[in-house]
Amino acid sequence: MFEYIKQLLRSNVFYQQHIQSWVNDSRYYIRNRRMFRTLYHDTPSENPSARDTLFFILDPKQRHPGFADRLKVFCCIDYIAEQNGYNFKLVLDDDFPLEKYLQPNETDWRGRYEMLSHSRKDVRLIAYNGGKAEIPTLSKDICQYHIYNYIGLDVLRRTQGERWRETWNKQFHHLFRPTDYLNTLLSQYAEYPLKGYVAVHIRFVNALDQIEEGFYNKLEVTEQKQLINKCLDALHSLQESNQQPLLLFSDSERFLQIAAEHRFQRIKGGKVGHISYCSEAFEKTVLDFFMLSRASRIVRINSPLIYGSTFPIYASFMGECPIFEYSLEDMTFTKLPF
Repeated sequence: MFEYIKQLLRSNVFYQQHIQSWVNDSRYYIRNRRMFRTLYHDTPSENPSARDTLFFILDPKQRHPGFADRLKVFCCIDYIAEQNGYNFKLVLDDDFPLEKYLQPNETDWRGRYEMLSHSRKDVRLIAYNGGKAEIPTLSKDICQYHIYNYIGLDVLRRTQGERWRETWNKQFHHLFRPTDYLNTLLSQYAEYPLKGYVAVHIRFVNALDQIEEGFYNKLEVTEQKQLINKCLDALHSLQESNQQPLLLFSDSERFLQIAAEHRFQRIKGGKVGHISYCSEAFEKTVLDFFMLSRASRIVRINSPLIYGSTFPIYASFMGECPIFEYSLEDMTFTKLPF
């Protein structure tokens, strides 16, 4: 019941605009106080290995959002560090093997636990609250800032005006470039050349399959069939209106299999799922993100019955390709204002 209430609140516009930021500030303040008391000590560190550094620590004991939300936060925190004259370091865990696919580009963001000071004299714990329309100010009197608690919202969208998409793209490429391993994976899809296809993304969450916790959008069998048929009709319509081939992306293995029977193409191989609940889905998720970014355009299928995912939106930012939305309700095709 509590999770159901949280979902209702998070989908409420008034709550998002006027209450969510305050609630998150309060939650994170309590968490940070508890962590500062239990994980840190009063003994000064003689020589912390990393000074003037903002660390983001991906705590394996916490529940985390999806791949795009984490990338979104990494880029935003890197911007906060840059604006304050701080270095930025990511401390990751084995369940999030980012370094296998992305390596440092213009700055070395790779952090390790041994770099962290645990002296209360050196460190302050802060939270990343992307719902606030301000860039936090960091004091140079503090050796290290540590972030454990965060929400997957984009502070750049709230602070950079019309430049927020370009700013996010700049921060992404400041941090990341593909590893040889990822480039090898991408090279296996040479039949889909750069800007040579239209990418279509549909995120059902739990409408067809049980994918994620905390979502209560499971449909009855009749409703599922109707939704599937509407999505297939949309794909046929898009195929007729585009000279380039379509490449389909979805979080539903069931729908991908049905679409394949109608001769729509997908990225083959890999486990379909959400990385917060299925670690085996990590590689497929990274591949999907990069293949979306390489399309000539992205089309996000939308309906009140499915989820308006930001996954393809941030892939479009990273790859600088236009993104459109196709509504199942009125069959309209519009360019998203990003």
